[in-house]
Amino acid sequence: MADFFEYAIPRQMLEKAKRELQRLAEDMTSDNVFNFFVTAYHIVDRIDVPGTVPRQDIKNLYSNPDFKKCKYICNKSKHRKLKRFFISCRGTV
Repeated sequence: MADFFEYAIPRQMLEKAKRELQRLAEDMTSDNVFNFFVTAYHIVDRIDVPGTVPRQDIKNLYSNPDFKKCKYICNKSKHRKLKRFFISCRGTV
């Protein structure tokens, strides 16, 4: 049972994000919004491991406007106040 909550590889987190997106599409609740954006943003935790993905690809991901929006929504949902306003919220998510 030790692996019950583990999402050790990026593919597992990506598949979880897809399931969360489906739930969100079916029922737009704050729980589903939270679950999708937290899961989607934390996929990067599984790929940002030295030697697995080129550093430039990771830097490109962090500078991607959609990823920045995902990060903002993820952090905004987890923390009462953000210490900085990370992105301009223009455009669509």
